[in-house]
Amino acid sequence: GYELYTELMEQSLREIKVEENEKETKPELHLGVAALIPAEYIADERRRLISYKRLSMAENDEELEGIKAELADCYGPVPSELNNLCGVLSIQNFLGHLKGKKMVYDKKNFIISLQRESNVDPAQILKLARERWPGIRLTTGLQLYVPAPELKEAEILRESKTLLGALQEGKME
Repeated sequence: GYELYTELMEQSLREIKVEENEKETKPELHLGVAALIPAEYIADERRRLISYKRLSMAENDEELEGIKAELADCYGPVPSELNNLCGVLSIQNFLGHLKGKKMVYDKKNFIISLQRESNVDPAQILKLARERWPGIRLTTGLQLYVPAPELKEAEILRESKTLLGALQEGKME
């Protein structure tokens, strides 16, 4: 009885450790866009926090759009800051699928920090440097610099998604 008990406990602990390792942390984003739910839109702080939580847990664009539609039904037309928030969360999800750690826009470049396990194909980066973004470079620390000088707020979100989509096309399985 005792051996069976210890064996089951060890198996349970192994399963818990595997689950903890499988949990992905969301990538960090610093894009310089106003991305929030304005207090004027949802005045009740509790409801606003619940909405943030629901949006942050959305795993894809369809879920984000569904939540945004619900908010529009309850509170009226969606303000630009909330549209930006949904765009940022979409980019965060996309970057997570590519196994990126962080994405920054510094008014000159997009800087994407990739994990060692990233499935972005280096050949795709070379292709993008030739065809779309001359000056793109990948450092030995797995930071991808993509030139994009002086973009406006809407362009930052659009270009971020375009860039990640282009990287996705060359994704290694």
